[in-house]
Amino acid sequence: MPTKLRKKCGVENHSKENEMKIDKTVWKETGYVALGTVLLSVVMILVYSAISSFSLKMIYGAAFGSIAAVLNFFFMAYTLQKAVEINAEGGEDSEEKVKLKVKASYTVRSMIYVLSLAVAFMTGFFDVYALLIPALFPSIIARARMFWLNKHGEQ
Repeated sequence: MPTKLRKKCGVENHSKENEMKIDKTVWKETGYVALGTVLLSVVMILVYSAISSFSLKMIYGAAFGSIAAVLNFFFMAYTLQKAVEINAEGGEDSEEKVKLKVKASYTVRSMIYVLSLAVAFMTGFFDVYALLIPALFPSIIARARMFWLNKHGEQ
């Protein structure tokens, strides 16, 4: 951001370090979700093929739905990272800022997610079930990962 614009917006102490620095934990957890989503998508395609007939629409739907689900998870994790940073900075209204940031992110992410899936479906290139089912995968993976870590300890 140019210096004049920073001053005009009231951003005095802006540095490149503050710009979208993504924590290693966000990358690590998104990696687990991405890997798990790919694996569950392959299982979904195999089951779907056994029940129904195999088609490219199914593959395209699984790919698009999986990418959308992983991106949604990534932006949720990034928002939570930023919320933790705001809370760590403190201040009398930091808790309120955190709530607003998380709530706004959830609303925007949900709208973009639903709109992108709706537009993808309307194109006719994607199978609706293969497009929607991957939305469940990040939640399943996160729960399975928590169960694994609780049973076997942190790694």
